[in-house]
Amino acid sequence: MYWNVAGDAFELALRVRTSGWIGFGIAEPGGGGMKGADIVTGFVDAEGVGKINDMYAINNGQPYPDSCENWELIRAEKIGDTTTIELKRLLNTGDSQDRAVDTELGKPTKIIYSWGPLNNGKIAYHAANRFTKRIYFGGGDDQVEILEGIKSDPYTASFSMLNNYTVSPTTTVYQAKCFDLPEVDDVHAIALEHFIQESTAEFVHHFVLEGYHKSNCNSRLQRPIWAWAPGTQHLILPTKAGFRIGPTGNGFRSFRLETHYNNPSLKYNLVDKSGVVMHYTTELREHDAGMFQLGDPSVGLSFQSLPEGSSKYEFECPSACTQSWSHDITVFSTLLHMHSHGVKMLTEQYNKEGAKLRTTANIDWYDPEIQDNIFLLPFKVNRGDSFKTTCFYETPDNLTMFGPNSEDEMCIDFMYYYPILRDPQTVRCDYESHQNCSSRLLSSGTVRSIDRQFGDESGSCQSVFLAEGHSRP
Repeated sequence: MYWNVAGDAFELALRVRTSGWIGFGIAEPGGGGMKGADIVTGFVDAEGVGKINDMYAINNGQPYPDSCENWELIRAEKIGDTTTIELKRLLNTGDSQDRAVDTELGKPTKIIYSWGPLNNGKIAYHAANRFTKRIYFGGGDDQVEILEGIKSDPYTASFSMLNNYTVSPTTTVYQAKCFDLPEVDDVHAIALEHFIQESTAEFVHHFVLEGYHKSNCNSRLQRPIWAWAPGTQHLILPTKAGFRIGPTGNGFRSFRLETHYNNPSLKYNLVDKSGVVMHYTTELREHDAGMFQLGDPSVGLSFQSLPEGSSKYEFECPSACTQSWSHDITVFSTLLHMHSHGVKMLTEQYNKEGAKLRTTANIDWYDPEIQDNIFLLPFKVNRGDSFKTTCFYETPDNLTMFGPNSEDEMCIDFMYYYPILRDPQTVRCDYESHQNCSSRLLSSGTVRSIDRQFGDESGSCQSVFLAEGHSRP
């Protein structure tokens, strides 16, 4: 794959060893699958003529054709078993069935790529010929290369925290295991890499890693460090920050890995050794990093039923919460988490006067099977700012409840930041926790529709263009 930004145009070239079709898409930033993706496919037909299709997907099946064809085919050729497609479009077409190509320096875009055979001139299923990746169209360091560099750095070492758990023949189990750190001076954890055992991957619903300031996880104060769910890629911290571990009062001495196992088929005699590999450096960084949780982190709505149909729940983390902080913070990543009935989720930031500053993260077409960290351009959260986290659901009846089980629902935003807030009440903004940092439910109940920005059936053709000297096939 090759690309170029020329003014307001995005130029793309795709080359794959296939005599069939090639597909490229811009995916949901917190996902990485077809659901919610802006897609273009291309191929060379039996007469040697190039064909492209501007499409979009709102599920994990066959994508829909766009109302507007915003891509222009520049060149298409098939030589032997290799197909090349060159095409272009505007960076921002203004079409609700397209996603804008983000060219900000250091801001990643989640892309999907696939290829497959043609069946009577039509696109057939790609099977395993697919992948997803973060691309920096505006420039930035590749995350895979960064991780490899960390592993080869003589000042870094790694520590594995892996389960050795016989999966229980029970639908839902939360299994916790404590890991004491090796004897080290203060160091910074700068990358967290998940390891999921292939033979038991279907049972690992998600896990949460928490840090303790004493050995044997023997402390009332624990801090969430990382959350993983299917689709989450490795967490690499910015060069300014790391999670401090070591013997001082500010460092973590042990970690607790809590794994949520989901075994609806009640299989047994299977041992899971999935977990986390932590990479740390002896070269301390400028800031200690932390995680702050929004929405309903402790599931205070447990046992409350969701209404049948489409519903919306809005949680506010009020200004009083952040006003109690000792200092302002900088947020660099976030992970939005719901379960199988969640369909859309977003978090918004407001200043102390109540004016909206930004939407920090938004997933229009939530896919519980693919949940990933959204790496953000770092932004400031000032003392006195507030947040609103909104979760949308679609349920076939009124039997689904909020709760910790796989079949229940949740609404949690895991937000990563620096420098760390030391006050234990700043770990999360909990619903009705009766502490200084307590969220409240602004609204809840049935809604007529899910308010989405992407995937409008009507589309908009205001920005269609053709480069001079070219025409569509």
